[in-house]
Amino acid sequence: MEHKPYDTPEYMDCAPQIQAQLDALAAHGGLVRLDNRSYSIHQPVTPDASSLCFAGEVWACNTDPNGVFETDHGTKLRMWGRDFPAIRVGSKADPISGMVVRDLGVQGDIIGMDTRPLVDFAHPARSAGLCLDSVRTDQCEFSKLSFCGCANAVCACGDSEIDACMFSRLNVDGCGNGFWLAPRASFYAHVRSCVVADNPYYGFYAEGKGRIIHNLDVSDCIFIRSGGAFVDGDGRIPAAVLFDHISNCAVDRCLFDDPGTHWYFADHAGKNDQRQPSYRKTVALYIIGDANRITGNTFLHSSDDAICVEGDGNVLLSNISDGSVRITGSGNTVVNQVFTTPDARLILQGAAASTTTVVGVPEERILRC
Repeated sequence: MEHKPYDTPEYMDCAPQIQAQLDALAAHGGLVRLDNRSYSIHQPVTPDASSLCFAGEVWACNTDPNGVFETDHGTKLRMWGRDFPAIRVGSKADPISGMVVRDLGVQGDIIGMDTRPLVDFAHPARSAGLCLDSVRTDQCEFSKLSFCGCANAVCACGDSEIDACMFSRLNVDGCGNGFWLAPRASFYAHVRSCVVADNPYYGFYAEGKGRIIHNLDVSDCIFIRSGGAFVDGDGRIPAAVLFDHISNCAVDRCLFDDPGTHWYFADHAGKNDQRQPSYRKTVALYIIGDANRITGNTFLHSSDDAICVEGDGNVLLSNISDGSVRITGSGNTVVNQVFTTPDARLILQGAAASTTTVVGVPEERILRC
């Protein structure tokens, strides 16, 4: 989609009208439903009330084979501008409980599909699709949302606090990062049944240093082609999914496919067969932390280690991988790890070599160093 003058009717800012509908329900909550069309926004739309449902008529899910090119289907918020998030949850009300945001799509302000220039790691709310950055949200649900062409599809950062919120059935395709989870605190956040694909940086990033991240649960998600655009020496750990100083959390029954693959598209490309692929070695799942549960996951087309774990007391149960599993730390447990390629190994480094409990892994598959 090419840019046109912002003062033409197609590009007039719809955010004030949508915001007025949301503000009218601030006292007691209620339903704001947007019809099936595209709504241009030049500023954030801010649902800011408990028991508020902000919904579209039809889920705006892009329809090309990989969901990464903009279409006109469904109820869509179309961003014009890159210095703001599309949907910002809360600005005044605190806490917000029982909010539902569903059946909407967000398209970032971008021509083509190279989202790398949008990403500002120091300011993750910029050009985000869904942003929680200032208030406490309690038992809120975000479901059937589609994001494309954003810096971060879902971003929790700043002084926000998440308590028992659900993120489910999200389509997170063609954004710089899929999930960026770095709030002040998070308790019992559940991320379930999401498709996370074609993210040049992280499919999922969770930051625990200096924060409280407690019982984060990521389950039944698909991570495809993430982490392929990191540059060596930039100080970041390249991974499709990175839990950085996260403890007592779970990654369960997820599929990791093609980590480290980046499909670049020129600005005016419109078809998947116009992709220009590049590859780098990238760990699929990298976890730094203690007492995490990594269970029932499958790893395909690994370009580096399938799993890296640094920490104590982590449990790895019934994972299937074509890449190696590397563990550093004390008191970890590995049960029924299945390797599907001849060269993949369970690599136990340092204290892990003597303190890891291993059950159901052939000795010839174990390397202690």
